[in-house]
Amino acid sequence: MDYGADTKTARMQAVADMIDAASGPGKVVLGTTGMATVLVEVPLADPCGTVSGDTLTLDLDPVVEAEAVAAGNIAAAVITDGDGNVVCGAMSAGTSGTDVVVDNVAVAVGQIVRVTVGTITHA
Repeated sequence: MDYGADTKTARMQAVADMIDAASGPGKVVLGTTGMATVLVEVPLADPCGTVSGDTLTLDLDPVVEAEAVAAGNIAAAVITDGDGNVVCGAMSAGTSGTDVVVDNVAVAVGQIVRVTVGTITHA
């Protein structure tokens, strides 16, 4: 199946609206492979980002960061609304070439983790 450009834009705007729908900001939840262990929940800006064409780019200015609550290697991510409902799942996370880019993948409890890039592109 292939979607037209306007449909892709509308669908990505719907994703952004769902992330922003709760009373508080959405979050990037970062975890180990398969989200076996949640390492850190990073709050997003509200609104979470902007849509251009088929891509939602998260607003990371000001910096979005949070303190790790568990130790491990970041490999996966999900994006939730402010109530913790998953809006986008099965995302990759790492220091480059992933859906969510972070400043460091090996984290210790209490370490600050910063999201440096976050994009969701319509398939």
